[in-house]
Amino acid sequence: MIPAKLDSASLVQQSVCYDKSHQWTMSISWGYTVQITRTYMPARMMEVPTRTFNDWHLRSDFTNLAFNTRPVTWTDCQRPRVFYFSHAFSNSSSSDTTTISQYLRHDEWYPKCEWGIADPSEINQIFVYKKPTPDRWSKVHNFCC
Repeated sequence: MIPAKLDSASLVQQSVCYDKSHQWTMSISWGYTVQITRTYMPARMMEVPTRTFNDWHLRSDFTNLAFNTRPVTWTDCQRPRVFYFSHAFSNSSSSDTTTISQYLRHDEWYPKCEWGIADPSEINQIFVYKKPTPDRWSKVHNFCC
């Protein structure tokens, strides 16, 4: 609940960014996970949830879901490296307040891939620095109505 106390308006926020030097796509769901994928993926594709579940009939028929999903890649080189939220705190020592959150690598074995793109498997932790935006909901309301 610490992220909710620090910046509740950002809990539903997903940011997609790119590391050009490593050719990575990073998806940051603030307060939950960071995922690093070894290739460039369009932001529109990253916004679609991954098929990590089956419907209640236990069939692999995803056409009957009420929302779109994207398939899980079976290529180990392209599977995202997942980092889970560990803790967050507010750094108000400077003139502006910054929220710092830490994400730790999920202990999962990834095979060595000779793919020509840097492997993020050696990263153990990620820090995300963000300025709280407490008036985010009022901006959305004013935009919509």
